Amino acid sequence: MTQRDDTLEITQDSDSSDGSDGFKYRVVLLGEATVGKTSLLRRYTENIFDEEYKQTLG
Repeated sequence: MTQRDDTLEITQDSDSSDGSDGFKYRVVLLGEATVGKTSLLRRYTENIFDEEYKQTLG
């Protein structure tokens, strides 16, 4: 099985203009092939959903 070292980081600067604290998350999605892991991440991070399946290389 091929091992991938992909990490998605969602960050917010602690010195943001609204005065909120900064947060950093590390997200891991596990699942069988073709279940929609990449689609879920793209929907959450980019607000994009593509109904045509495009296999993630890896």
